[in-house]
Amino acid sequence: MSMSMFEPDLERAEKLVTQLLAIPGGSGDEGRVADFVTRQLRAAGVPAQSIRRDSAHRRSLHGGRTGNLICRLPGTIRGPRRMLSAHMDTVPLGVGAKPLRRGDRLVPADASTALGADDRAGTAVVLA
Repeated sequence: MSMSMFEPDLERAEKLVTQLLAIPGGSGDEGRVADFVTRQLRAAGVPAQSIRRDSAHRRSLHGGRTGNLICRLPGTIRGPRRMLSAHMDTVPLGVGAKPLRRGDRLVPADASTALGADDRAGTAVVLA
């Protein structure tokens, strides 16, 4: 097996994080982010029946409109289970961010917003 199979596609990862950062989705309002992640999973070949949303938001004291997005894939060999996890919301200052590449960094195009990269970057890593 070639080691290049295990090298990350940095261009794809940057594109994913840039797309994710631009999607509005403050706490409790992550539905558009969940829709994007679902589309990415489906495009990668994940069967629709392997992807679901739970109703955790209905039991939360904070409310919200979207539960957890869960993708469960069967393993190909016996072994311990693995879980990859990231949250999809962003701080209020990150809602409406327009990411812009400046040199080797992503920065908000508008100084009145933040990128809200916690944890959209983690979501991009899971997808990448």
